[in-house]
Amino acid sequence: MFCICCRTKNQLANEIDDYTKKLLEDYEDLDKLTIQADIWHSKYRASRSVNITHSHGSARVVRTTTKAYGEGQNLTPCQP
Repeated sequence: MFCICCRTKNQLANEIDDYTKKLLEDYEDLDKLTIQADIWHSKYRASRSVNITHSHGSARVVRTTTKAYGEGQNLTPCQP
């Protein structure tokens, strides 16, 4: 009986050790995934910022071109 209890305790200790190692590996994987998610989120926000900046710049070019074209029309001589 004593031998069976000792063996069972050893098996339980080994199972707990294995479970603890698995938990640590899972936490490490979770940390890696969290870091990757933060990186992708930062890249997304940066690309959104660049896209918004470019769209504002494009709108400014269109306004300037339209304004210049309108002023150019005022400079053309009047046809009788």
